[in-house]
Amino acid sequence: MLLAVAVGVAWVAGDGDVLRASAAFVAAARHAAADLDGLTGALTRAAFVGRFTAWLAGDGPGGSLLIVRLADLAGLNHALGRDGADRALRLIGELLLAYPERVRDCLVGRLNGGDFALCLPTPGLAAETAATLADTLRQALAPFGAGVQVHVGAVEFGRGAHASALFASVDLALAHAEAEGDIVVDAATASPAPGGEGAWRRQLAAALDDRRGMLDASPVLDARRRLVHLDAPLRLQWQPQGGHDAASRWLPLATRCRLTPQADRLALALALDAIARDGVPRAVRVAPASLADGDFVAGVLQMLHERSQRARHLWLELPERAAVELFDTVQRFASLVRPLGVRFGLGHGGVRLHRLERVEELGLDYLRLDAALCARAANSAAARDAVRAAALLLHTLSVQVLAEGVVDDADAAVLFEAGVDAVGGPWAGRQQR
Repeated sequence: MLLAVAVGVAWVAGDGDVLRASAAFVAAARHAAADLDGLTGALTRAAFVGRFTAWLAGDGPGGSLLIVRLADLAGLNHALGRDGADRALRLIGELLLAYPERVRDCLVGRLNGGDFALCLPTPGLAAETAATLADTLRQALAPFGAGVQVHVGAVEFGRGAHASALFASVDLALAHAEAEGDIVVDAATASPAPGGEGAWRRQLAAALDDRRGMLDASPVLDARRRLVHLDAPLRLQWQPQGGHDAASRWLPLATRCRLTPQADRLALALALDAIARDGVPRAVRVAPASLADGDFVAGVLQMLHERSQRARHLWLELPERAAVELFDTVQRFASLVRPLGVRFGLGHGGVRLHRLERVEELGLDYLRLDAALCARAANSAAARDAVRAAALLLHTLSVQVLAEGVVDDADAAVLFEAGVDAVGGPWAGRQQR
C-alpha cells in the first residue's frame, strides 16, 4: 500500500505542487498505518472484517477462514513478562504474514488479544493449511515453554457466504480445538448459524435446565468378553422436538460458556438413575472446568451421599491432561469421591503419562488409554511397547488399564496380550450383538 502511495506522490509532485504532495503522502501513510496492528503488522480487527466482508461480496468461488488463538494471554503476560508475550504474538504474526506474500488476496488480521485471522481466497485448503500452520506454530513456539498453547480453528465456505455466519462457524471449530487442549486443529464446513454463539448458548442452557438429555451405553469388555461397565457420555436435545446430539457438538460450547458444571451434573444424575433401574455400572466423564466450580463439587458429593448404593457402581473420569495441568485439584476431587465407593480414573490417557511424575499420589482406580495409541497396536511395535510399559507401571500401582476406541479383532488381541484389562470401542460393541 505504501508503494502505491509513493507512486501517487511522485505523480502529484511532477505537477509541481510539492507541498500538496507531501501532505497527501503523510495523510495516506497515516491512514495505511491506522489499518495495521502496531505490534504484529497484521490488519486490525476493523480493517480485516471490512476487507473480508467486501471480498465476500464479490463473485469469487469461496475460500477458507482460519482463527489462531494464543491461549491465556493474561497468564502468559504474567509468566513470560509483557516482553515475552509480545515476542510470541509477533512470531505468530510473522508466520501468518508469510501467506499474503505468496497468495494474492490473502488477508491476515489480529482480531484482539491473542486471536489472529487468516483468509485464503481458495476453497479446499482449510484442513491442510490449519494442520501445516499448527505444526509450524508448535515448533516455533516451543522455546517459550510448555505453558504456551495455541489452538487453530478453520472453516470452508462457498460463494455467497456471510461474514457473521463464517465467524460463528469457525468460532465453534475453535471451541472444539480448545476443549481438546495443546495445539489442536479443528476444521468445519460452514453452515447457517443464526444468532451465532449467543443463540447456541441460550439453546444449550435451556436444554440443561429442562434436563433434555440421555446417556449412550457403549460396552467395555474384559478379555473374557464380560461387561465391565457401560461408557455413558451425555447426549443433549438442543430443540425440544429434535434429536439428541453427541458431546462432540455441544461440549466445546458448554466449556466456552461455562456450562459444563450443569451438563456434568445432569450426566451424573442420569447415570445414577440408570444404575438404580438395572444395576449396571456406568462411566461418566467430567470436564476439567467443572472442578473449578465449588457448587458443582458440593452438589456431586451430596448426590453421591444421597444415593450411596448406586454410587458404588459409578465410574468417574477426567481427561489425563487435567491431571497434568491441575494435579492438586484432580487429586482432591479423587480423595472426595473414592471413599463413597466411586471408581475414579483418567481418560484419553497414556500420551502424557510421562509428565505425571506423582501418578501414585493421584488415587487412581483406572486409566483409559487413548484411542490414538490403541488403534494401531497390532501394526506398530512402538505402540505395543508403549502399551505394555504403561500397563506394567499402572498395574504396579494397582491401577486398572482400559483401552478406548478399539476397532478390530487384531488390535483387541494385542492389547489384551500387552496387559490391558478391558477394551471399549466398536470392537466391544460388536461382541454384544
